[in-house]
Amino acid sequence: MNDKSTDLISIGSNDDPSDDDVLLDAAQRILRQSASRIVAKPAQAIAQRDNIARALDQRRQSVGQKGEDEVLEAIAELLKQNGSLSGLEVDNPSRQQLAASIRGLADAIDKRRHSVGPVRSQASHDAILDAAMKILAENGSAGFTFDAIAKRARAGKPSLYRRWTCRGELLFELIDTRLLPLLPTFGDIPDLGSVAKEIEAYLVHLWESITRDKAHEEIMWLTFAEAHVDESIARRMPEYMALRQAEVEGVLRRGLNRGDLPPGFDLEHAWRMTSNYNIGSFMRSERPDQSELRKVARTIVQQPC
Repeated sequence: MNDKSTDLISIGSNDDPSDDDVLLDAAQRILRQSASRIVAKPAQAIAQRDNIARALDQRRQSVGQKGEDEVLEAIAELLKQNGSLSGLEVDNPSRQQLAASIRGLADAIDKRRHSVGPVRSQASHDAILDAAMKILAENGSAGFTFDAIAKRARAGKPSLYRRWTCRGELLFELIDTRLLPLLPTFGDIPDLGSVAKEIEAYLVHLWESITRDKAHEEIMWLTFAEAHVDESIARRMPEYMALRQAEVEGVLRRGLNRGDLPPGFDLEHAWRMTSNYNIGSFMRSERPDQSELRKVARTIVQQPC
């Protein structure tokens, strides 16, 4: 019993989100092997063993890949309940050994769950986000479904729905965690002594960030497409546009304070020119090079080419 409990802990000692299948298979295998140690009333013992295995199968199917903590908790509780069945609690060393083995498994699962639970939860969350990015890169927005993402992440759809009620919410988390950190901010643009050069640097950084990974481009496509049909996404678009506007206007204000731009320069109009150019080019599947972006930057700040 002790060896099997130790084996179970070692099986689940890392944070790979796919460990649950290995863990459940090990638990089920150990339960079935326990029958060989029963010497009294073998028919009853084997029937009891089979009931436990079937219950484990049923519980596994009912929770599926719903979430590591929930799976482990359900199995631990199931094993504890079956370990105390009256049919096993008799003064027979072999039956006591079987009951002790079952309880030892439950205790091992408990220890594993408590020791790595929070880490596994974050690891599983990150694994789902990674899977979503891979799906976008490989299959585009058409493949961006909870079914496909759950399968790729070796998670269950209920696990996704507990985190995001719809794919729009998942999309926004991808924007927040995988795309926005790559986009240029005012602090990323050094003082180059020319606002035109600084806007050019901003545009180059922006386009490099978007086009360096197909998944990034697919996030953009999907966001624009979903905004037309999903009101919750459409409502959040101004929030993201405001973030971009603040960065561009920060660069322009620096140029205004430096004297590069005339007094009364219309920051709002310059931002709209920048935004319209970027969105329009993206939707037309154009990918401008640096020379093109240099011309655009000079036009935005109303400087001659």
